[in-house]
Amino acid sequence: MAKQFTLRKVILFLSAAGICSYSYASGFQVWGLDAASIGNYHAERAAITEDASASYYNPAGLVAIKNQQFVAGIAPTMADLRFRGTEAANTLANSGPRPVSAQGGSFKLFPFGHYAAPISDQFVFGLSAVEPFGFKTDYGNNTLLRYSSTFNNLDVYDLSPALAIAFTDKFSLGFGLDCERLTGEFDYSTTALGQANDTVSTNSGNNWAYGYHIGALYQFTPKTRVGISYQSQVVHRLSGTSKFVGVLAGSGGIFDTNVKMRMVLPPTTTISAFHAFNAPWDIMGSLSLTQWTVTNSTVLNNVGGIQDGVLSNHLQVPLIQGYQNTWNWSVGTNYHVNEKILFRAGVGYDQAPISSSNRDVKLPNANQVAVALGTHIQATNTMGFDIGWTHIFAANARINNYAQQAGDQIATTNGTAYQDTDVYGLQMKWDIL
Repeated sequence: MAKQFTLRKVILFLSAAGICSYSYASGFQVWGLDAASIGNYHAERAAITEDASASYYNPAGLVAIKNQQFVAGIAPTMADLRFRGTEAANTLANSGPRPVSAQGGSFKLFPFGHYAAPISDQFVFGLSAVEPFGFKTDYGNNTLLRYSSTFNNLDVYDLSPALAIAFTDKFSLGFGLDCERLTGEFDYSTTALGQANDTVSTNSGNNWAYGYHIGALYQFTPKTRVGISYQSQVVHRLSGTSKFVGVLAGSGGIFDTNVKMRMVLPPTTTISAFHAFNAPWDIMGSLSLTQWTVTNSTVLNNVGGIQDGVLSNHLQVPLIQGYQNTWNWSVGTNYHVNEKILFRAGVGYDQAPISSSNRDVKLPNANQVAVALGTHIQATNTMGFDIGWTHIFAANARINNYAQQAGDQIATTNGTAYQDTDVYGLQMKWDIL
């Protein structure tokens, strides 16, 4: 019988791993939550059986793991986001469009952790700590773009226990609970006549919410399998603080309100297939549908600012409007050099959920093409290492006179955002035999 697990070790391991992220997908969905998936652009997403990351992607795949296993890693992410165009604000003395150029990209690290342990020959427990959604843009306060956006950050931390059940030697099901902590900050500046009167609006909040993910896996032969997974929507109701700081905030220079926001993270359905050839090649592919329409009408409520010439704590600032459902596809391959070394590769396409009429600088999404490379090195019988790299080529994101209203101020952005991203993955896989 396979070795069983001790829960105390799992909690200590995942607490040490931590979670944090930067978005590198259309919308603000993060596809690669382990180094192997970064190395083939998640081409095996719902059909993974090789390691404990199946606990999040499709827990039905956990039945293939016969001993306790830890997967721990980190993904350095470098994003380049440049905007060129014009910005106009009706609250400026010269309210017409003015040229603006700004850099909004950054560098960020995010760790991840996965764990799997057989309970019996039929049941396998899993636990993952990941960030399935997140984004960050930081344009600073030194360009006119500040009247639309300065700093934006969204992190969704997911701690997910799961259970897999093997009904036969070919068919298995899995279920996972998603315990999500969402934190967000969305900032911009307001003015009256000129820069000397700039007043900064800082809006941040957080909350816990819950969802689930389920999956099924069918092993047609030892070399061929198909998996399907569904990750549910999660409804977050953030509460926090809106700080209006500066000349326009009254005699004290600071005006505080209790900001609120309802954000629905979209469900995703994925089907994946895997086949191992007689030669040292494997081939795999995934097709995913993300239902972004549930995320529409995401609005910051009770924002502090100027409405009808006076201080108000009832401003509404839209964050996400006009999102549409999207498809993502990927195909990949493995080449087994020998029993200890494997090379990976993958390509894919990620559809943007938004058109130019609704696109703004906070998250200027565009269609993306990805290429990925990776390798696995089995150092010992129990210890293996994975390295992965994905490069994202994003189409130029056109912003067509997007008008953001925040009380009396209307900031209108027109221009193009240029983006590309490199994601690197490093991980260790440890089997307890």
